[in-house]
Amino acid sequence: PMDDNNLRLLQPGIVLPCMPSPVANYSPASNHTDALTFSGKLPRSVRIMAPGQIDKDLSINEGVAVARMCETAFPATVKVALGGDLGRIERSLTLNGFANATDDLEANPQVIDCALDLNAAAFEEAGQHCRKAAGLPSFSLGAAVEASASFAVCG
Repeated sequence: PMDDNNLRLLQPGIVLPCMPSPVANYSPASNHTDALTFSGKLPRSVRIMAPGQIDKDLSINEGVAVARMCETAFPATVKVALGGDLGRIERSLTLNGFANATDDLEANPQVIDCALDLNAAAFEEAGQHCRKAAGLPSFSLGAAVEASASFAVCG
């Protein structure tokens, strides 16, 4: 397990968000045996931040910033799900990012991959993961990006 994850998250100047309540009948995270799986994370605190389609309502750079908002939700949710102990993370398993994009946008990986760099910075080698990056034409609550993840945990 990584025991300096809290410090690494603070070094890049990242502020972990307060996690809003789910908008429907689901759990933000599910912890079973040695796996922690997350529901899709939207860029929101109380309301959706920067709604719209990438390459129509938002630029690619704005999409990258929105994707990073989603990514900061994972360590914040881990802290809640694991009682504040990010040191229980052994490895990132999957990180999936989906951009609300126009039909012809081919930069979906560019939008998503920039956000995933945060995971590598926070968890170093244990932050290496499998990923999916895709563009879809419509998202819940009009969000520009949604992300999901799973982690191996100990204890």
